[in-house]
Amino acid sequence: MRTELGIAAYAPLCPWKLAAHLEYVVVQLSQYEDAQPQSVSYLMSARGQSEFSAITLYHGQDRIIIHNDAHNRGRQAANLAHELAHGLLMHTPDSLVGEDGA
Repeated sequence: MRTELGIAAYAPLCPWKLAAHLEYVVVQLSQYEDAQPQSVSYLMSARGQSEFSAITLYHGQDRIIIHNDAHNRGRQAANLAHELAHGLLMHTPDSLVGEDGA
C-alpha cells in the first residue's frame, strides 16, 4: 500500500489517506448525533467509548467506516487501520442482522 500511495516503505502510513485510496468512506460517529442523540451520546461517553470503536458497513461495492471520534486521534487511527486491515485481508463481512431478523 505504501508503494501505491507513493511513500517510502518505512514512512508512516496515514489510515485516512489509505481509506481514501481504497475508496472507503470514513464517517465520524458524531455525525449521527441528530438522528440518534441518546445512542451517540452514550457511545461517545467515557463508559461507551469502550463499547464501540469502529465498524465497516458494506452496501454493494460501497464500504463505509463509522468510527468513534470521541477517542483520541491515535486511537482513531488504530481503529481505522484495524477496519482497513479486514478489507485488505478480504475478510467476509458479517451480517448486522441474525437469521432470525434480530
